[in-house]
Amino acid sequence: MKHQKSFMRVALIILVSSLLTACSFEFSTARITDATLCKKVSDKNEPIDKTRLFDPSDKELHCVVKLGNAPEGTKLKAKWLAVQVEGEKANSVVADTDITAGGSTNVVDFSLTTASGLKPGDYKLEIYMNPKTEGAKSQPERTVSFSVQGSKKTASDSGSVSGNATNAQFSKTWFSTDEAGENTVSVFEATTKVFWCHAELKGVAPGTKVESVWLTQGGEEISRAHWVLGEKENVVRFSLTLQKPLPAGDYKVELFVGDATKPARSLPFSIYVDGD
Repeated sequence: MKHQKSFMRVALIILVSSLLTACSFEFSTARITDATLCKKVSDKNEPIDKTRLFDPSDKELHCVVKLGNAPEGTKLKAKWLAVQVEGEKANSVVADTDITAGGSTNVVDFSLTTASGLKPGDYKLEIYMNPKTEGAKSQPERTVSFSVQGSKKTASDSGSVSGNATNAQFSKTWFSTDEAGENTVSVFEATTKVFWCHAELKGVAPGTKVESVWLTQGGEEISRAHWVLGEKENVVRFSLTLQKPLPAGDYKVELFVGDATKPARSLPFSIYVDGD
């Protein structure tokens, strides 16, 4: 009886092994290890002027994508999408690009060139690896959010901001690693302990309140603070000091003017681990 059971186990193992051999399984460790937005790219496909905040005058945008364990013939697709832009349908496609890479070509540059620049607003870039055929749904391998700053319609324009903030507008916003705002960045190293967000306004009166809310891209609040403008003051500075490092990934700061319930400006930034 014992010999019969042993024979049955061996037969079962052989059957399963045969089924696995007969079936076609594909396992790949190919992945996107990094995707960096920038204004320029070197002749070695290295990002120059890394940023997540572009100007309307920027007619050329780049995203340098690094691949890991990608075999030759790996297909990549990039979709540039307008997430929240005045006059555009939400998540409408601005442009898309297909590239075949892999093997010795493990760094590629997706570029977007426009005749007159992009409209101010919030955008994102979706990158797909070996996307499915037309009509089938694919999930992006990596999504990178960014914004084009400029004269955006703010909550104050709709009358939802009270009193002396009715004509307030942001003329310039930027991130830095120093209080003076000289070391401008939008991609922070994971070792950064203090993050600075600066905003320059116009059309503001003394006593105007500006509030900042630091968030994950998923909307989880990290920190918030407010600043009340003094006499002849039109620049605010917000800082985020960490007790422990934040995980690498995408984040954002929402800026509110007066008593508005909707942000006047949403500023994306990211944290990366050097060497990724």
